[in-house]
This record gives sequence, C-alpha cells and structure tokens, in this order.
Amino acid sequence: MAANQKSEKPLYSMMVNGSSYLFIKTLGKQYAVSDLFATRRRVRGLLSDIALL
Repeated sequence: MAANQKSEKPLYSMMVNGSSYLFIKTLGKQYAVSDLFATRRRVRGLLSDIALL
C-alpha cells in the first residue's frame, strides 16, 4: 500500500492477527478503517446477557 501512493484508484487491504481482522481503504494519503471483526465467539453468550437483565 505504501509503495503505490500516487494511484487514482483506491487500494484495499485486510489486517489479521489470528482472532480478529479489519479492512483498510486508502486513496493517496487518506484512509478509512472498518469495524473490528472477530472470528471467535464471545465468552458469554446472549442468554447470559439476558439473564443479567
């Protein structure tokens, strides 16, 4: 991504650390980052959250 800073088309990439990932879109020196996505389930499920209410 850093090698192609003069492109007129946006560049897309994905960053991964093994359990989560996010997407990055760059256009020149401007960039946007997506929400963080996880490949693993939450430790507590929805039923335990409802039980707390």
